[in-house]
Amino acid sequence: MELRLKLADEDIAANPYDLDAWLDKAGILEDLGREDEALQCYDTMISIDPKDTGAWKNKGILLYRLARIKESLYCYEMALTIDFQDPISWNGKGMALSKLDRLQDALYCYDMVIAIDPKDNLGWLNKGVLLHDLGQLDDALQCYDKALEINPKDELAMYNKGTTLCLLGRKSEALRFLETAIKINPGLKRMLLNDKALAPFLENMRFRNRLGIR
Repeated sequence: MELRLKLADEDIAANPYDLDAWLDKAGILEDLGREDEALQCYDTMISIDPKDTGAWKNKGILLYRLARIKESLYCYEMALTIDFQDPISWNGKGMALSKLDRLQDALYCYDMVIAIDPKDNLGWLNKGVLLHDLGQLDDALQCYDKALEINPKDELAMYNKGTTLCLLGRKSEALRFLETAIKINPGLKRMLLNDKALAPFLENMRFRNRLGIR
């Protein structure tokens, strides 16, 4: 990793305006956990080319991961002033707005994603999660179905469909989706255990045993 960083620095020294080199350096720094330095790289890219949507998006993604949500939102909005048809920026903006409890604005963003690219499974997944949070469980289920139609191996869509089916009282169907999701990604067990809405279902030993929860 350090060697890759050195090579990126050499490319930048040879051409300080090489956006690809700055992007490589930012990615390496993120992998090394040096987020502040990575943000500086994205800022440098933006100063070189203020219309670099990739720099704005990557900065937004990193800021979101660092829980600097308002700053992240600003980056996605800047990216959309450059490319209004970019589904990644609309998804990112929706996620930031959702964190800020601006749920109807977030829903508009996910609808924009789907309008731009009806096969964007992340847009359908995010919309489903938001509708779930709004208590619109049947509508959420339809979104998860769309996401799985596009990507049948999307474990998050499977997991969310399973939890929604639980809340709708369709336990047998729920178990099937939750089992498959956990088989693909065992880390989802922890998410399941932390979901307070599902606590009553997890009191059932048959339910727990089927999901491999001891």
